[in-house]
Amino acid sequence: MHFTEDLLQFLWRKRAYNADSLKTTAGNDVVILNTGQQNHDSGPDFLNARVRIKDVEWAGNVEIHLKSSLWNEHGHQKDPAYDNVILHVVLEDDRPVISKNGTILKTIELGQRCDTDSVRRYTELMATLDDIPCQHSISQVENIKIRQWLDRMLVQRLERKSSEIEQSVLSLNGDVQTALFAALARSFGAKVNAAPFDRLARTLPLKLLLAHRNDRLQIEALLFGMSGLLQGKFINEYPKSLQKEFSFLKGKYNLVPMNEVEWKWHRIRPSGFPAMRISQLAGLLSVHTGSLLGMLEIADLDLLTTMLRSSAHSYWKDHSRFDVQSKNAGVSMGKGAARTILLNTMVPFQFYIGNERNRSELKERAMRILEQLPQEENRITRRWKDLGIECTNSADSQALIELYNLECLSKKCLFCGIGGDIIGRTSNRTKSAQTF
Repeated sequence: MHFTEDLLQFLWRKRAYNADSLKTTAGNDVVILNTGQQNHDSGPDFLNARVRIKDVEWAGNVEIHLKSSLWNEHGHQKDPAYDNVILHVVLEDDRPVISKNGTILKTIELGQRCDTDSVRRYTELMATLDDIPCQHSISQVENIKIRQWLDRMLVQRLERKSSEIEQSVLSLNGDVQTALFAALARSFGAKVNAAPFDRLARTLPLKLLLAHRNDRLQIEALLFGMSGLLQGKFINEYPKSLQKEFSFLKGKYNLVPMNEVEWKWHRIRPSGFPAMRISQLAGLLSVHTGSLLGMLEIADLDLLTTMLRSSAHSYWKDHSRFDVQSKNAGVSMGKGAARTILLNTMVPFQFYIGNERNRSELKERAMRILEQLPQEENRITRRWKDLGIECTNSADSQALIELYNLECLSKKCLFCGIGGDIIGRTSNRTKSAQTF
């Protein structure tokens, strides 16, 4: 069996070991009153623990190693952060550790006491090739525990996305509105054209766009012109008018367009072509006349969805590119695409602003939107459905996607509430376990 330090920390936290007649390596009786709070930063592994050794109660920190000799190998004897360690918990005591005051550090050895069932289940989960390691045992976990962990996963996902937004805002010198515009643009580009849309949003000053928002032709001219898609000679009047307008604006504001080769057209449906999406983005800017951040204040989900489903110019009803005719289903963004923008952009920004400005109502609104939107249908949600995990809305599917991508694929079962419940379930912790 492969024993890791993470596993030993887990067993300590869950008290998955035989605590009867527990003694230090020096032979003194030990009673664990409080295992402490696990520390995921630098310093001792568990903080604010309480133990009773030889009728004396100690309060302080606990450090955990597979072997006691690792204390010196890790340099803890030179680190003041470890001066308040009251107990050294090890799998094997292979060498006494001398503390700064010259005494032997109080140590307990758990090698013969660890719960064998927990270790076996952990080993099985780590050995499986399944993308969801616990897929054969998750049915043993109570539904309420699964729901509680999914609630935590949803918050974790929103907090993680908030951190990504914060980095974007910092890269834009604190300009939150431009960060939102760039995120919206990326969403309009979907995965294939997210990068060039992001570049377009960061290259074209948002203030300049908003200054011309009352003139749809000028907004489209700025977006199409800066995208590099107005190069060359055109036949149709629509691209000619855009080109003429951009030529004037380009000279007035000293603008430098992108290279049109950055845009991808292959293996995309006409409804998702860059030209269509750029025109739809122009439509959104024309429809919403206030601050872009004001969109986050819209509580009516139907109104917000309708706004995101902005229409492209009528030219795109029967064109896929400039001067290239084709039959398109329509010029409005589909409901599915609008929902994706809500999920990946609007909701995370609401949560971020709620955190940054201490506005709990925005965070609650973000949660309500996720609960109102239908569940996502994709490969990951179908995997969970096959395992009998209920998914009724986007809050559920977002949580399940986070769980799958960040914990299941990395086999972080020890840090997962579901995996931890499976591993930590013991049949009889009063029996001594085998030595590892």
